[in-house]
Amino acid sequence: MFRHLFGFPERSEMPPPIDGEVISLIRFPPREVFVAIYTIVVSLLLLLVFLFINHDRALLGMSIVCGLCAIGPSGLAVVFIVFRPRLILGWDRIQCASFPRWIDWEVKYEDIAEIELVSKRGIQFIGIKFTNTASLHAIWQCPALRKSRQYNQKKWGYDLCLYCQEMHERPEAVFEAILRCYHRFGDVKELKSCDS
Repeated sequence: MFRHLFGFPERSEMPPPIDGEVISLIRFPPREVFVAIYTIVVSLLLLLVFLFINHDRALLGMSIVCGLCAIGPSGLAVVFIVFRPRLILGWDRIQCASFPRWIDWEVKYEDIAEIELVSKRGIQFIGIKFTNTASLHAIWQCPALRKSRQYNQKKWGYDLCLYCQEMHERPEAVFEAILRCYHRFGDVKELKSCDS
């Protein structure tokens, strides 16, 4: 219900997840986790000192302030643990998943015309152009993906852009993995057509 408010499809409209090579798209932020743990520990220590040693209200106030400061980094850590954006490179398609069983989008390799590792205006991304006859999954008709595709086509000239700033792996390694799976699909398709 809430996904439609933000222009995303419901779970029933999503394609099923596939088996394949998984590549993490985002680096886990250890600094934020350290800050969250540190502020929680300080907050708890101040609270314990207030409860058992010194009943000064200043300690209680500092404990509450530290606890409030821990909300942001703790929430960020939980978001990265729960969402875990990743690419799934299957035999015949590429998918992007955020939750363990939720697929954000998928593209079949036969619908891809071109894949490039691009650096424009200081931004590095993997650009994917679709073929003119691409039969994309219905998930691409949701408003959020439609707007994203229009924006990428207008700004960068690609149908799909995988931005590399926060990738866990080196962008070159991710690009090579996608290209390897794409060419493997093409080779298998060519062998099948030769056998027929």
